[in-house]
Amino acid sequence: MPPDGSGAAATATNADLLQLAASVEQVRQLAREVMALQGEQRQQAIEAQPGLGEVFAAAALLRAAAECLQSPGDAEQLAELALELVSRQHALSLEQRRALRLQALTALVRSRHRLGKLDDAEAACRQAVPLLRAVPALSRDRAALLAAQAQLRWSQGRLDEAAALFGHAAWIWGRDGDRQRQAASLVQAGFVLLELGIPERARPSSSSRT
Repeated sequence: MPPDGSGAAATATNADLLQLAASVEQVRQLAREVMALQGEQRQQAIEAQPGLGEVFAAAALLRAAAECLQSPGDAEQLAELALELVSRQHALSLEQRRALRLQALTALVRSRHRLGKLDDAEAACRQAVPLLRAVPALSRDRAALLAAQAQLRWSQGRLDEAAALFGHAAWIWGRDGDRQRQAASLVQAGFVLLELGIPERARPSSSSRT
């Protein structure tokens, strides 16, 4: 959620951010421009954008990243920019920073995996996993990272780990009531189990669907 504002300036800033969040293409273009800069120039560009350092802007970038995973290069840029914004937000609570950082890193794992940048995806995964210690067991953010990690493990040929991670993600999605994501994780787990040569476990049990 955006932080509470007071006065006309805060209202204008929030209105600008709402408009930004509504246009994925606009956010993509902003990300391209900012990420093309280096060091101090990038920092100046971020500071020059009204309200860009606000937590809502980071959340908008992450939503845009999720929507453009068919263009993983754009998704990677958006997630990197969101991660940079979150790192600058010292006024946020520790819980807020952790949540946004986890979401950004998960987006990086997914986008880098799709780009075939497995080492970079693994690096993002290593940064994200420790954040799970502070995340509830049935958190959607936890399930999203587990599913992204499972896909990475599958590509790495670490099939036992991939099957377990898909199964864990499916269980969380099921408990959360998200049947579409649960089914997707179960199907992927089934394919991994077939690759492992244990087809009898590839069919979801009744307990995994509840």
